[in-house]
Amino acid sequence: MNKPIDTKQKTVCGTFRSTWFQIARMYNLQAEHYGGNITIAYYLLNIDSTQGAFATDIALRLGVEGTGLGRMTKKLEDEKLIARTVDKLDKRKVKITLTAKGKKAKEMAKDAVRSFNKEISKIVSEKELHSFFATAQKITQLTEQKINE
Repeated sequence: MNKPIDTKQKTVCGTFRSTWFQIARMYNLQAEHYGGNITIAYYLLNIDSTQGAFATDIALRLGVEGTGLGRMTKKLEDEKLIARTVDKLDKRKVKITLTAKGKKAKEMAKDAVRSFNKEISKIVSEKELHSFFATAQKITQLTEQKINE
C-alpha cells in the first residue's frame, strides 16, 4: 500500500521539479537508444508535420529564448531531422519543417508519450487526472500573474 503523503515536508515546486526530473530521465533513457534526448523530442513534437512552424513559435512553446533555440535548430538541421526556409514575405521569419527522418523521429516521440500516458491512466483515475490538470492550470495562472506584476 502507498504511504500517506507528508505534505508538511513537501513543496509544490519541489514536487513538480522532482516529478519532472524523473519523467525527463525516463524519456532520455528511451531516446538514448535512438541517439536523441527529450529536448530533441519536444522540439520535434512542436512542429506541425504538414505545415511546419515558425522558429519563434517553437521557442515560445518550449519556453526558451530564440538564441537558445538556434543551437538546437542547427543540430537538428545537421542531423537531417528538419529543414529551414526563410519566409518570402518577412525575411526575419524562419519556417522549420520536418524532413522524412524528422517525421519518423516525431512519431517515435509521440508513441513514447502516448504509451506513458496510457500507463498513467492505469494507475491514476480520470477524476484524479482532471484534478491534477485543474491544479496545474491554477498554478500556471498564478505564476503568469506573478510574472506580470
